[in-house]
Amino acid sequence: MAGFNVFAADSMEEAKFWKSSSQQSTLNLRMGRAGKLPAPVRDFEAKLGDLEKSVLKEAHLYSGTGDRDVIERELREFAVSTGVDEIILSSAIHDHAARLRSFEIAAGVLAEMSDKCLSD
Repeated sequence: MAGFNVFAADSMEEAKFWKSSSQQSTLNLRMGRAGKLPAPVRDFEAKLGDLEKSVLKEAHLYSGTGDRDVIERELREFAVSTGVDEIILSSAIHDHAARLRSFEIAAGVLAEMSDKCLSD
């Protein structure tokens, strides 16, 4: 069993927008400024320096960001590379409806992966 952060949406742009809340929170925690999950910000990554990008790359190493096709590829790669047979999803998305949609997309992918494993 292993954990995987998922920021799934109907488009890559939307997924990156929702992910920005988690990115801000991660940077805030690393700088000793814990608090509530911040509101998302458009083009957040474009405003970051090399140090912040490096911190986020490490912190979000086991994450998927994108539409259904991207999430499917990244979840499959994660499952194969770790060898786990159970994945715990986390989705630190500021908007409740968007967070539910993210889980809906990822759950659909995991259900298909599970069905395929059972039929093999």
